Parts: sequence; C-alpha cells; structure tokens
Amino acid sequence: YVAKWDGTNWSALGSGIYPGAVYALAVVGNSLYAGGQFSLAGETPVSGIAKWDGANWFALGAGVGGYVSALAVAGNDLYVGGTFGTMNHIAKWDGSNWFALGSGVGYFSSSVYALAVSRSDLYVGGRFALAGGETSDYAAGAVVNPGDWLTIRAGVPGPNTNLLTYVGVPNNQYVIQFATNLTTSPWFNLATN
Repeated sequence: YVAKWDGTNWSALGSGIYPGAVYALAVVGNSLYAGGQFSLAGETPVSGIAKWDGANWFALGAGVGGYVSALAVAGNDLYVGGTFGTMNHIAKWDGSNWFALGSGVGYFSSSVYALAVSRSDLYVGGRFALAGGETSDYAAGAVVNPGDWLTIRAGVPGPNTNLLTYVGVPNNQYVIQFATNLTTSPWFNLATN
C-alpha cells in the first residue's frame, strides 16, 4: 500500500504497510510519515500511522487509536487528523510525543479529512461541528445536520487573498463562494449547481 518512484523505477518501502490502506503521506526532515487505516508497517505493530527512515518502519508511540486521513508539517512538527477518539480527531507529533490541540474537533461521527499549514496557522477541514468547543463555520469545516456535509472553507486570512468555500450536501445543490478576507469580507457566489 505504499511505494517510492525515483524518476525511473518503482520500489517497495520494506515489506510495506498492511492490512488496510494509506490515505496520507508527509515528509519531516529525512523521514516519511504514512497515515491511514492499518495495523502493521513492515513487521512493526502500529495504529494508523508509521515512520519510514529510508530503511525501516517505526511506530509513533502508541499511535492514535484509529485511522489517519490527513497529515501536515510545520517545521519538525507533524499534525495528524482523522477518525480517532484519542485527542478528538486531531493531534501533533513532535518526534517523540503526542500532544492534543486543545479540546480538538468533534461532534457526532466527526473526522478530519484535510490539514494545511500557513505560517503559524493550521487549517482543518472535515466533518465536524465543533472546533475547540466552539461552533466552527469559517477556517475549518462545519456540519449542521449530522450525516450531511454543509460547509468547508479554506484559505489564508488577510487582504488580497481569495478564500473559497463549498456549501452543499452530497447529491444535492451546492454553491461555490469566495471572499477576499476571512474576518471582514462577505462571501460571494461563484457558481451554483
């Protein structure tokens, strides 16, 4: 479930990752991190996330206890999002230890599907109604009715920056909107389907 392309050939990373699937990859320094829904990396027992150092697979402590669908890097820190109850679906790995990000995100069947780092800010997208205990409608994602996607907004706040959002429910009407500033600008429709 994971491989390397060197520009000419494909090669395996040890005996790979199994059983399950890899959903996200990120590089910190010279190490590759793989997140997904799996319990073994090579012969090493893991819990949804593992590190490849170029020769061997390693567990990241006790892992996250669920599956990982998003990874993002800021300096030497690895941010991890997914569907796991420990640390409420989002956490930080500093190379040695796991850290919760406040009270995390969550509500009903929550999950984090996307992470992005800009400067010192971490943007989170997914299926959740709360972020840090507050209703989240802007720089993260929000679900108003359990089971339905309603809002994903992403971008970098500030002047001269376009921010995009998708508002809708799968298989139903959706709207693509934009704004020029996350904190002061109104949202304008680009398209409707």
